[in-house]
Amino acid sequence: MKHFSTLFILLFLSFIFPNVTYASAQETVKIEKDTTAYFYLHNNQEVKYITLKKGETYLATIEDLTWMIEIGNAKVHIDKQDAKSINEKITPAQNNNKIQILTNDSTPVYNSHRNSSRQIATLSANTRISSNGVKGYFYEVVIGGKLGYVPIKKMQVDAGVPILIYHHFVENIQKSYFRNNISVVDIVDFEKQMIFLKNEGYTTISLKDLDQWMQKKQALPAKAVALTFDDANLSLEKMVYPILKENNMHGTTFVIGNRVKEETPPFNSEAEIVQFAGFKELQSVMDLIEIEHHTYALHVYNDALNRSQLQLTSAKDLHYDIQQTNEVLKQIDPNIQAQYYSYPYGKFNKNHEATFIENNISLAFLNKGGKAKITSPRLYVPRIPVQNSMPLEQFKSLVLN
Repeated sequence: MKHFSTLFILLFLSFIFPNVTYASAQETVKIEKDTTAYFYLHNNQEVKYITLKKGETYLATIEDLTWMIEIGNAKVHIDKQDAKSINEKITPAQNNNKIQILTNDSTPVYNSHRNSSRQIATLSANTRISSNGVKGYFYEVVIGGKLGYVPIKKMQVDAGVPILIYHHFVENIQKSYFRNNISVVDIVDFEKQMIFLKNEGYTTISLKDLDQWMQKKQALPAKAVALTFDDANLSLEKMVYPILKENNMHGTTFVIGNRVKEETPPFNSEAEIVQFAGFKELQSVMDLIEIEHHTYALHVYNDALNRSQLQLTSAKDLHYDIQQTNEVLKQIDPNIQAQYYSYPYGKFNKNHEATFIENNISLAFLNKGGKAKITSPRLYVPRIPVQNSMPLEQFKSLVLN
């Protein structure tokens, strides 16, 4: 009768207010059998997160044909048939996201930090979870409104998510015109780096995934990495895209609006200038590479003042520049809704913060600073530059936790 009354009220409200959506109320559910829960990345990739033991009870909400259970800042799903609603009250435990921790292997979760505790779940390998902090020899976590405890010795403290930044690519860097440019990478080195990430089990996440994690609305795998490519050079389409496709990887390129042209000259891997991708080339890579902001006409450096043009521009002109870039991106694909921004040369002006927010820029990225933390400033997200002739061992040290 209770469920019928709730349903009637929701149907009545949806009739009166047809454009308003209503979240399902939390219910207490009992796990019917040992059940594995998953979350989903932005590209719909399913990620195994935790196995909940039969008989345990948690707070959950209905989403489509699944139960959604909050675990730390993750929202994981199990089939509706694998848990049933019961008449039991759970007072939600506080979740303060104090520390991010990682699993290497599958890890037991207990109902207590004492010797008499019982196992209630198993965290999957390669899991990133938020914790309330240390309790004895355990990290305290919140699972479906209830406290759980994972052994400290089985976990690592999260050092953050590596967001790698690349620019231009060439063949045989030592014989190239760009051999002394630290931002230009040999395509052979790039391929070795991608093979390393693949063999180590890394998942290339979108900036949307990163954004949701930083807002504490979604989990990420422990081995998560974001690939970013500034400037949208033509070498991205001709040299990088085939390697990403071969390894089933994804990335993001930040486009300089006024350098995207209808026609581009034939690609020359030995050219002494950087060629930029045009509309057709960018359209051809969008299945693997998302397209975001790198200004329209502000990618200029004033050597005399030692400032970028972005730093020197007014808020009004920055607003106009962002709108011009939006128009270019819509020409590439009308469905693009860009909300991420890379500062040219990594230079910024803090007086522009309100302008970025007004223009729906959710995250803006530097070109240095190390790994991104869940607490990183949203308009100053750090990245890791991958440089010319970087030894693979050095690359590994930058990426691994």
